[in-house]
Amino acid sequence: MLPKEDIETLLDILGNRTRRRIVMILSQEPKYLYQLAKEFRREFRVTQQAILKQLQHLKERGLIESFQRPSDKNAPPRRYYRLKDSVHLSIALGDNASRFSGVKVGPREFEVARLLDLIDQASTSLQELEGASPSKLLPERPADILSQVDEAMEEIQKIEAHLLWLRQCMLQRLREERGGPLQQSGT
Repeated sequence: MLPKEDIETLLDILGNRTRRRIVMILSQEPKYLYQLAKEFRREFRVTQQAILKQLQHLKERGLIESFQRPSDKNAPPRRYYRLKDSVHLSIALGDNASRFSGVKVGPREFEVARLLDLIDQASTSLQELEGASPSKLLPERPADILSQVDEAMEEIQKIEAHLLWLRQCMLQRLREERGGPLQQSGT
């Protein structure tokens, strides 16, 4: 799980439309400044200077990194930008149910049987609580159920992180085979 400070940083970054768009573009493939500016000209009126300022902001916060590649035409090397890590951020908002959590995307160990068992236990416990009179409830019982639900949610996030990693691997393989960026659905 990501520390609370990292989640706060991600929410701050994604709260800005320009930074959010840069992150979306860089999630497809690394780009250099002119390529990013070209992407922005299609949708927004943002200068290269403003994009560079936001790239610096993202770099300082550890979300992106830069590297150099030789240019095609006897020009100086180009500075490319790419996402440093892949993360899965989960936001849930509702009555008594707000939750912000995140996890780095990558191969994970998880047990589907354990997840199903946790969900089943929490569901059974909740049904038992609904039928019990308040005077007979043990104070720790609702806390135990909440703990089971939180554990199940963490297992689900591990599975999502693993599935996202598999998706990234497949898209990378397809991009290499086709020799260019792929349009991803659902992004």
